[in-house]
Amino acid sequence: MIQLPVYEKNQMTEQEWGEKAHKNYMAILNIIHNVESSFLDLGELFWENLRFQYFKTNYETVDEFIESPEINVSRSSFFGLAHIHKYYRIDLGLSKEELIEIGRKKLTSMIGKINVDNKEEMLSKAKTLSARDLDLELKNHPVNSKTIEFKKIEKGYYRLVLVEDVEIEGDPLEVRKVEILKSNKGIIAYFGENIR
Repeated sequence: MIQLPVYEKNQMTEQEWGEKAHKNYMAILNIIHNVESSFLDLGELFWENLRFQYFKTNYETVDEFIESPEINVSRSSFFGLAHIHKYYRIDLGLSKEELIEIGRKKLTSMIGKINVDNKEEMLSKAKTLSARDLDLELKNHPVNSKTIEFKKIEKGYYRLVLVEDVEIEGDPLEVRKVEILKSNKGIIAYFGENIR
């Protein structure tokens, strides 16, 4: 474990302490900006990889690609970041800078609750509220899309019905065909190699 030097406030002047505190704060903000930017870049690359099936150059399935030692990310991270790119950049046409300002945690919680009609209001709330306060605000907000109903059609098999009237039949636990993320924000489905 790295041991960092500890500076007590009384070992420096009030001005020196204030300058160091401000420098530290600015460094933290800079790194957070870079991390958020990198997550968005990664989401764009994951999306392209799925859309154009680039993973097939070296792997048979997207699962093999995700689980490879070089990539080694969870399915929820892979599909979640790809979905953030598709939902906010492609579907809603938001700029990368707007998304960096909001942050990945808030973007994830707003999926399905922000659309073309309410995006200005929702973006304003996301930029001004803490993640916790935004979650409280979103609890009573209806989900706009990507909600799923499971209708049992025979033992072990279900029909997933999306709001967009797309139906896919099969076992919802077969992760190679369908990735389901459940949270208190709703249910999001990602459809394997047919993702668009």
